[in-house]
Amino acid sequence: MKRRLFIKRSLITTAGFALTALPEISFTTPPSKIREKILIGIFSPSHCAAPLIFAEKKGYFSKAGLKVELINYPTMSTLAQDLVAGVIDLGQLTVPWTFAINTGANPYGLNLPLVMPMVLGVHGSNLMIRKDSGISQPTDFKNKIIATHTKLTVHYLLVRLYLQRSGIDAEKEVTMSIVKLNDLLKNLSQGSIDAFMMPEPINALAEDSGQAETHILNQFIWRYHPCCGLASRRDFFKNQERNKMLSLVSSVSRASLYINKERNREDLVSTLKKSSYGFESLPRKVIDMAFAFSRSSFYPFPYQSTAELLLKMMRDFDLVPSINIKRTAHEVFLSNFMRECLVAIGKKAPRKNYRPEIVLGRHLELET
Repeated sequence: MKRRLFIKRSLITTAGFALTALPEISFTTPPSKIREKILIGIFSPSHCAAPLIFAEKKGYFSKAGLKVELINYPTMSTLAQDLVAGVIDLGQLTVPWTFAINTGANPYGLNLPLVMPMVLGVHGSNLMIRKDSGISQPTDFKNKIIATHTKLTVHYLLVRLYLQRSGIDAEKEVTMSIVKLNDLLKNLSQGSIDAFMMPEPINALAEDSGQAETHILNQFIWRYHPCCGLASRRDFFKNQERNKMLSLVSSVSRASLYINKERNREDLVSTLKKSSYGFESLPRKVIDMAFAFSRSSFYPFPYQSTAELLLKMMRDFDLVPSINIKRTAHEVFLSNFMRECLVAIGKKAPRKNYRPEIVLGRHLELET
């Protein structure tokens, strides 16, 4: 369904939402003004929208007794604004966007406690180069223009990491450009950008057009990194019936685990191609390329180690203020809740909330 036009948009108020020490999620608070239908915002066509679209089209929500409506948004920032304003209940947000809203460190003045019970997409992008850019090795990125669609995305962080490892100062020796997804091909044809990292399937579309090629898969920069997750306002999430939220997140997790298997990718692509969320306008071979098993992954568990590492990167690149990283990670990433969801659907769940994070070939062990 296309994004609704609401006659009145709720006012977004930033005062009074300062981040404070918050307790573990509790469902004991009496529900207030619970909608019968759950409204979820998505940003599609994109890699991370796939589990939500698949869950809807395959009837996972209805089988769980849930009434869910997906609303497609043209931009991530508009989706974030509607999530904070309460126009939608949950939404597909990049993980850095979610942390930025919690700390108020974003360009839209949004500041509200959010929670993220699950990761929607893993990997799902590459560092791409324009074919005539003259880039063949890492040091060739010096003095080039590199695009992402927002700074509040894992892609921006991965580019910065890769440049840093290559001895390039991203602040002084390259130009980091913000380019809308719909403008990417035009920018490539005009030669106004030399490289980019965007969410699939735009990378595959650029490659299929003959204008760009893959320099490195982003999984080789940070193995098993998340991209977007399912985000909700903390007050909405904790005020719902526990079983309702368990059923919702479990339904999307079931879809995520199913489409992550290589043998089920054809089913995924066929479902996306027949959906009404933007994939239907793309060539089948582009969707096949974008969701190739070697190129994109799905795994719902939100590791605390992942959250802490992302927050440290965001702090180092001046995307969040100085904060208590461990506390913020614990408040936003609901690892224990996801473990319960996986057990509920008969799937094996990680025993620990921390794992070694593999970044540029190094195993980083964060303290538990």
